[in-house]
Amino acid sequence: MRKIYAVILMVVAVTSACKKENAGNEIIVDPPVIRIISKDTITTGAFWGLAIGQTATNIYATLQAMQPEKKMSEIGIVGNVFDQLERVENRLPLYKSILLDHAVGSSAGIQIYFTNDKVSSIYTNNGAKLNRWPGNTGNEASITTGEAISGVYAKLYNIRKNPGFTALFERVSMFSKDIVKPYDDLMAQSPEWYFVSPGEGKRYTQVQMKFTAGKLTAIYVTVFE
Repeated sequence: MRKIYAVILMVVAVTSACKKENAGNEIIVDPPVIRIISKDTITTGAFWGLAIGQTATNIYATLQAMQPEKKMSEIGIVGNVFDQLERVENRLPLYKSILLDHAVGSSAGIQIYFTNDKVSSIYTNNGAKLNRWPGNTGNEASITTGEAISGVYAKLYNIRKNPGFTALFERVSMFSKDIVKPYDDLMAQSPEWYFVSPGEGKRYTQVQMKFTAGKLTAIYVTVFE
């Protein structure tokens, strides 16, 4: 199942997982082995141009400027959760996914992912991959893979009217910010942003940025392979 919460695990799973065939011809996926190379905490000065004390707006501009060199397409935004779908109407195109669920997490939750301004994949929280959601209605009332992100909000708005799906809109989350898209002012309310940047060979750098009252107060840097 796809998870948006831990960028580091997705990166390592994609790059480090090793498949083997045993005598029974079954495919075994070895769990990724992470080796920590170094860890650092920065509370004064700067790291990669990210300066302690800067506002969230300035930090985001710096991240956008470094994106081509550091090769990160998204940043994780902690706590970007809403209890009203209307709050994401104009923000949805700025993100790379939207997660729908009950107030208390459930296996019925829906995860919708975007690539190049189109729906790239849809999953349920229990790991089922869907080509269309909901699947028991016509295309005009469902979200389908390949369709433009511009029409997704209107469909979500209509899907919510169906009593069978209303509860899935109790918690609407958008954790994965598309770095090439404009800044979202609600990002300043988040206590933490993070991203993973690939380095030489199999090394990666995970950067966690802590915010207080919309200003950067600490950076935690972990280099691993």
